[in-house]
Amino acid sequence: MKFIKFLILLISSISLNSCLLFVAPYAIQQNAKVSQTYDYNLIDVYKATIYKINSTEGASVVSVSGAGDDYSKSIQILGKIDSSDYKGKFNINIDKVTNTSSKFTIKYNILGDKVQSHNFLASIKKILDDKSYQQNNKTVK
Repeated sequence: MKFIKFLILLISSISLNSCLLFVAPYAIQQNAKVSQTYDYNLIDVYKATIYKINSTEGASVVSVSGAGDDYSKSIQILGKIDSSDYKGKFNINIDKVTNTSSKFTIKYNILGDKVQSHNFLASIKKILDDKSYQQNNKTVK
């Protein structure tokens, strides 16, 4: 009888742990996204983002792609950063909401934490507001 109870306890424990193996990575992945909607069109947000990446020490763009090669609806920027403060990769999606607004989403394992990602979003907003991205026409495509 003790063996049966032990066996039931063992099976329950294993099935619960395997559930955690599938749920935990998904939960972590969901927490690793931060997004912001800007009252600027898709191209302006893209240019401001490239400007910010180019002005960040050790950051570089690996690839830029549009949704089905259509840059008028969505742009994805993949990049990497290797500086004294940060090391890793980043994935940025910029989606058109309307002709005058865009949703910016950054998936980070890079900027370290949500605070740094929110600071990044705030810096994009500042660049958009003061139009400093227009001074530097160096874009990646």
